[in-house]
Amino acid sequence: MSDWNDKSVPLGKRKQDFVRWALTKGMNIRQAKLACYRHFRKEIEAQDEREYWKAVSEADKRGVQ
Repeated sequence: MSDWNDKSVPLGKRKQDFVRWALTKGMNIRQAKLACYRHFRKEIEAQDEREYWKAVSEADKRGVQ
């Protein structure tokens, strides 16, 4: 199991490990995924924003509006 705050491990892998850990603590899958989202919320939102702006810049390069 990876350290959830270790940035060298990809976010998806850390989220998977967090959900697996939460399931061992007696949470159901819905609760585990919600707890995972809450734990990684800021990092997930930052990643989404980076992907959005990357897509916008690529569209600008192609001349798409």
